[in-house]
Amino acid sequence: MNQFARLYGPLLVKDHLMRLLYEADFDPSRGPDVPHKLVDNWKSLASRRTLPGPRYRYAMSDVQLWLLGTAAEVLGAHKDAPELVPLSAVELQNLTAAVAAGTAALQTERHLATDGAPDGTTRERASYFDGDYDDHPDFAFSGNVEPELPTKERAHPHRGTSWDVSHFYRVPVVMRSLYDNRQATGAAFPTPRDLLVLSHQLVFVVFNRDWERPLFKNFFDGNDGWYRVGYGGSGTGYPPSLMCSQAPGSKRPCLMPGAVMGWGLLAEFDPELAHLEDSLVALAASKSEQARTFRDRYYFWNNQHFALTDDQAKPAYPLLLFIILGGNVGRQTACEQLH
Repeated sequence: MNQFARLYGPLLVKDHLMRLLYEADFDPSRGPDVPHKLVDNWKSLASRRTLPGPRYRYAMSDVQLWLLGTAAEVLGAHKDAPELVPLSAVELQNLTAAVAAGTAALQTERHLATDGAPDGTTRERASYFDGDYDDHPDFAFSGNVEPELPTKERAHPHRGTSWDVSHFYRVPVVMRSLYDNRQATGAAFPTPRDLLVLSHQLVFVVFNRDWERPLFKNFFDGNDGWYRVGYGGSGTGYPPSLMCSQAPGSKRPCLMPGAVMGWGLLAEFDPELAHLEDSLVALAASKSEQARTFRDRYYFWNNQHFALTDDQAKPAYPLLLFIILGGNVGRQTACEQLH
């Protein structure tokens, strides 16, 4: 592993981070009026400079989040083991500046709200990227909630929609990277409170609050309309969460598998989220026929059943379950349910 770090570190820093953050034209399709260097684009977002055209042309994307989180992780690795992950003075300065610009842009994308929770208390919560992709073709039917596949003539985009919950799992992963490496990056964001209010949005707005049969709305702002109609070919689309199916060959797939990835990394900051993570493991462990039917409809993924045993009661190792468990490393409750 030490040898790998020494060999891969320079490639990661120079050919991926430095090139994509400062040198490459990160997305030529966004038009000549949009800053084409990624850090410059983050700076323009943070300053809220008005740019013409649809917002998605200059909004943050999932790829940008990965680069932001990776920059923070590299800075943290360099601080912990500079002999394994060496950085020149220029690289250190540029990566630190990139994290500062990226976190500033990310904070401008946050939408805070406070309202009553189901337990009668008032909780602050945070969504991100609301409205950024309202005019994108993938979101053209986000306001359609009918069970039938909507036609082009009936397209009804819901204004203020956040990312779909499958892409959104990048956010908790990157937020944890930013949090864990704050001493190396010098960034004050995010704080434990920032992680908590993000979790509140998931568990009180997106999650259906059914601990035995957990489902998640299609979009992180709480909207549950259609997503990516026609993206997978004629007749395809992601319908509202209750209407989807993960059965092999389904033209109405679910966003549920992606919705449960990554969030275990924040479970230690929110007991409600920890409860949800434990509930997902319990669902996989359940031997009831009702649970099996539910899992196969909503959580079948990677050609694997979301279960601890197969049809012959032999141990099974579904990747989705281990992704969930991997995010909960260090938390005993979820793992103890496997014994």
